[in-house]
Amino acid sequence: MAYVGWRQNWKEHLSSESKLYLTHYWLNNRDAERIDLTASSGLRNVSEYDLSYQAAVQDMALKSDFSFDRWEEHRIRFGGAVIQHFFKPGNFSQYSFIDNRQLAIFFEQDTVTIQNEVRPLETAWYVEDEIKLKEGWSINGGLHVSTYHIAGKNYFSLQPRLASRIKLSRNIAFKTSFAQMRQYIHLLTNPGIGLPTDLWLPATANVLPQDGWQAAAGLAGQIGQAYEWSVEGYYKKMNNVLSYQEGAGLFDTRDWEEQVTQGKGWAYGAEFLLRKNIGRWTGWLSYTLSWSWR
Repeated sequence: MAYVGWRQNWKEHLSSESKLYLTHYWLNNRDAERIDLTASSGLRNVSEYDLSYQAAVQDMALKSDFSFDRWEEHRIRFGGAVIQHFFKPGNFSQYSFIDNRQLAIFFEQDTVTIQNEVRPLETAWYVEDEIKLKEGWSINGGLHVSTYHIAGKNYFSLQPRLASRIKLSRNIAFKTSFAQMRQYIHLLTNPGIGLPTDLWLPATANVLPQDGWQAAAGLAGQIGQAYEWSVEGYYKKMNNVLSYQEGAGLFDTRDWEEQVTQGKGWAYGAEFLLRKNIGRWTGWLSYTLSWSWR
């Protein structure tokens, strides 16, 4: 990853931070085997097999975030991003060789299968306002808007966000949040046993983007001046999650869109945190218990 960023104070209450960045992710998996049963008499019996798979994802993006804090009761943030994605879903290289003199068999094949590169364009825009209603009570509301264009197909999404925090006592606060989300990049995981083969693949005209929402609630507080703690529970619902069809897998040379299926998912759990911030010794201890279903 490489990026260049700059900050700017436009006026007394308006500032911004912008980044121009480039990321690159590359995956290479290989399955190879060679069997040599050549006899001492010189009778040749050799077989070789080599299958490799390469995939890559590259992003070029411009992202800007603005902050406006003219009023004490409001802190407004807004911004946007334009992201050009480059996906190489998969290039297969396959080599097979058999030389069995005993059975009079000779076979050699070297093939390359290239899946078409796709270049979707994504934009994202947001605005949010952190409002102090009264002492110890604040609300953060916002709206996230995204667009996605790929091969003549256009997607558009409105995603509201809302969070609140209220002080129950001097050292304890209650917080809640709700967010609706859309993701145009899918993580496709091989469910079988073997090497890790997580692939990042784009939404297309045939593969819908992933939608979901998440709600959370929890308590946070302090113990004296040195310690702070929090406990939070969450529930997340997802639609159009991506998975391989039954029998499909990484080394299937068909187009990847023909190998996948989409369904529903949900996840829930709780998170616990204890942190020591001051003193000679500092640190934190956390525990998460969660379930995720597809």
